[in-house]
Amino acid sequence: MLARRWAVVVVGIALVQSSAASSAVLVSGRQAADLTVTAADANARWNQGWLQPGAAIKFTGRVSAPASLTAALRPLDRPGVVTARAAFEVTQAGPFTKTIHLPPRPLPGTYSLRVGGTSGGSPLEPVDVHVVIPAPPEGVLDQAQVGTTPQGPWLLYKSGTPPVVSGSHKTLWMRFRFLYPPTGKQIELVWRLHWHRIVGKVYKLYKDVLTTSVASATPLPSGHWSAALVIDGRIAKKMDVIVR
Repeated sequence: MLARRWAVVVVGIALVQSSAASSAVLVSGRQAADLTVTAADANARWNQGWLQPGAAIKFTGRVSAPASLTAALRPLDRPGVVTARAAFEVTQAGPFTKTIHLPPRPLPGTYSLRVGGTSGGSPLEPVDVHVVIPAPPEGVLDQAQVGTTPQGPWLLYKSGTPPVVSGSHKTLWMRFRFLYPPTGKQIELVWRLHWHRIVGKVYKLYKDVLTTSVASATPLPSGHWSAALVIDGRIAKKMDVIVR
């Protein structure tokens, strides 16, 4: 009787071990999906320090199974900064093409695009590729500023409306600050009154911050004043002000 009871126990252990071994074989035989990124290019055009609408990074790749992907774009020299991020669904295995839209003003330079995600509930091995956001020849400028003295206070555009200077003033100053330097060589500042009438023109050497002024022995006439920073014939930035 005792021998029979031990036999049952031994058989039970053998069955459990056999089941575990079979499960292990199934798990190890499941292969993770593959993700590759074959190309990435920037579509970016600049206008006075801002990217024009539609600027984006287009990338192509391939997955071996349907996948949920995420893409993150970071400056190569500032990996802690996320410039753009997006999520995508790839519904079938094979090649794919996706687009990640750019914000209005990323600085030109080399960026790292990391693509990762999951497939069938399992994580995919992330893929990193480099992509270059090209620089315009006129450089990239911050918002231009205007004031009535070289020390300010400085006024800015607000909601697309130029600032207003009230009172009697004999000088106007404008300041242009580069966020990314130009490759163009000829730097020119052109002042206009009432949009079309040129009242002053001066050539400058490059500096990170350029200032320009217009002056009169008598109070400046009221109306619409502007100063344009022109590099190799291309407007890099224009600032307007209303004098009342």
